[in-house]
Amino acid sequence: MYSASLANIVIVSNPSAVFEISDFYIGNGVYSSPLHDKSGNVIWTNNGLLPVEGVRGKALVGKGSQVAVAHSPVVGTTGTVAIKFSLSTAGVTSVFFSNYQSNTGFYISRDSDNTLDLWYGNGSAALNVKTSDLITDSLLHTLIVKLTATTVTFVLDGNIIKTATVTSMVSGTLNALLGLDLVGTIYNFKAWNRILSDDECISWMNDPAGVDSKSPYQLSIDFTGLPTYADKATANAASYYGAFKTSTGLLGYAG
Repeated sequence: MYSASLANIVIVSNPSAVFEISDFYIGNGVYSSPLHDKSGNVIWTNNGLLPVEGVRGKALVGKGSQVAVAHSPVVGTTGTVAIKFSLSTAGVTSVFFSNYQSNTGFYISRDSDNTLDLWYGNGSAALNVKTSDLITDSLLHTLIVKLTATTVTFVLDGNIIKTATVTSMVSGTLNALLGLDLVGTIYNFKAWNRILSDDECISWMNDPAGVDSKSPYQLSIDFTGLPTYADKATANAASYYGAFKTSTGLLGYAG
């Protein structure tokens, strides 16, 4: 949640008029909540991704302009990035993970042509590895991308769909971004600075908590501070718009 002083806000109107500001909010998203690692340390800053109930625990919803920012690049030129996701709209670029900047680092996306892509920098140019599989539906998918200094492997829903050569990728220094331009939902995310085996990929797809459960990059979401309303109508009647919690502990969103 963001706030600002009202001292610098000037309303110019009839001097005898009376104005009341009942609600005041400045922010860059519908809801901000810290993202913690397994030890409870805040290592990601959430800028507007909406926390909701997911398939197994909590999920993050993006509308195209929200993002979570890590406190480090998370992965260098060797590692594994795993994401469970669903996308809302075909033909719209959604970046799942990125530490790309100025022709260094990489990002993983579903591009506007609906292909799954890896873009990476070699220090002087941006290079692209594109899969032929199209994601045009809004179903739940598991994408695992394994990077070495020379290759990239895409594993989609348990199947290897692409292995290709990576040429002279330079490690990124940008603090990693999760859900940049995402139009959809991230249900689980995890990153390792090592290469997962095929068996581990299948295991994570079936049970995200089952592979290296102490990984410092697995996320949980803190819902402390959410207001409680019976339902969306009650929240709207109270002039509240955003994420809320019901008396039974469920999560809702009043738009």
